Amino acid sequence: MIEAVVEQHRILLLGLSENGIITFEGGAAKILNKKQEALVQRIKDVYGVAGRAFDQPIEVSCEPIEDAKGIRNRLTHPKSFQDCGVDILDFDKVREAEKWFEELNNSFVAAAREHQKTRDWNVES
Repeated sequence: MIEAVVEQHRILLLGLSENGIITFEGGAAKILNKKQEALVQRIKDVYGVAGRAFDQPIEVSCEPIEDAKGIRNRLTHPKSFQDCGVDILDFDKVREAEKWFEELNNSFVAAAREHQKTRDWNVES
């Protein structure tokens, strides 16, 4: 799910740029057009570019998602029988990552709405 939302935001940013609604500094378009990079780097790239394009910095600290990915990797590629177990601390870390991404998504939406309001633009579906 997180990957799909990040991809939607990436496509939205590129579309807004192509329509002259936002402008990118430096090589931001090239950063957004990079192929298949790791999820954490893609998150940093997309939301870093968004913060600059919307003139509202978006805090991107990926520690919670890295912890959750570690749990997923341990379960999908176990090296021992003990790696197959899940305890309450694992669930807590996954919940924390989910909450973290929800807050990141909300920051993106708030920054986009503020930019839309102050620049008077609209996106038609």
